[in-house]
Amino acid sequence: LCQTGVHCGSGSSLEVIDLPIQREKHTNFPIFQGSSVKGTLRRFYEQKDKTNAELIFGPEKDGSEYASCISVTDAKVLFFPVKSFKGVFVWVTCPMVLERFSRELNSSGGKFDCEIPEVKDENAIILAENSNALIVNGKLVVDEYVLTPIDAIDKEKKKQIVNALSALEIPEKKELFKRAVIVSNDLFTHFVTAATEVIARTKINDETGVVEAGALWYEEYLPAETFLYSFIFSGDTRKQDKESKLEAKKVVENLKKNLNGVIQFGGNETIGKGLVQIQWSALNKEGE
Repeated sequence: LCQTGVHCGSGSSLEVIDLPIQREKHTNFPIFQGSSVKGTLRRFYEQKDKTNAELIFGPEKDGSEYASCISVTDAKVLFFPVKSFKGVFVWVTCPMVLERFSRELNSSGGKFDCEIPEVKDENAIILAENSNALIVNGKLVVDEYVLTPIDAIDKEKKKQIVNALSALEIPEKKELFKRAVIVSNDLFTHFVTAATEVIARTKINDETGVVEAGALWYEEYLPAETFLYSFIFSGDTRKQDKESKLEAKKVVENLKKNLNGVIQFGGNETIGKGLVQIQWSALNKEGE
């Protein structure tokens, strides 16, 4: 869960935004690339357990002896915050995101068992039990869009989605289900493309007190309150040393112990950007 805006950058651009965030090529959805996630986790892990850092993440300089024992996937958006006329803001997701999350979770040994309904562009499914907290005159107003909540959806189907999400360890879970809304795939794509934060940055000349020539640029941030998910898979450590060898289960225990709470991702750490709350969730009852 992003606590402040996060800039995991993709380099410079010739578009209006000089420094855009990382995105999937085929969907244009924001992501943290797996290499960015793994590098950040390594940096913070080393602060607490320098001894095992190289065993788990691999040698920092010479990787020819052995490789990392963990695999880290891209962090993908699960719920995205959008301003709402009532209730301040809502967390939106869409059938495509939920279906992909379900597919990835199930194929990884977890369980996300529910039927995900289709949603038209003019409609929305409010997962909150008290939908009146978000509705104005029978409509859900998010950003500049006026949507009609679907009342015809089977309450049992809605309950299945809520229960499937509730089974996971999610930060601010109680608050999430007060604001969670399913919109159409196209509308979700619009929100994650056009409703990110874009901030103008400048550099002031100390002598003149005005902006230096060419020192105005625009940075894009994934907004605070965005939910993302990533999978981490582990095997036994690969260093050929029986005394220091760690089994996969021990590796996961070490990661959970040393990587928790709030971790800083991406750029602009010195101005409070990139703070992300980490929450581990086991894929099965065995805690794996």
